[in-house]
Amino acid sequence: MEKSKELLMGTEMSVTEVAYAAGFSDSSYFIQCFRKYEGLHLENIENVKIFI
Repeated sequence: MEKSKELLMGTEMSVTEVAYAAGFSDSSYFIQCFRKYEGLHLENIENVKIFI
């Protein structure tokens, strides 16, 4: 998840692209895992960048 946070913050990659880069084959599952481990929703990526 740390690498995912770095990609979300430091690139213009979409959530789907970050999910695949992190080794997930399903972006929906990646979003669920991110929410569970980080406590943040990825519905609005700009809001996530504020909290990361």
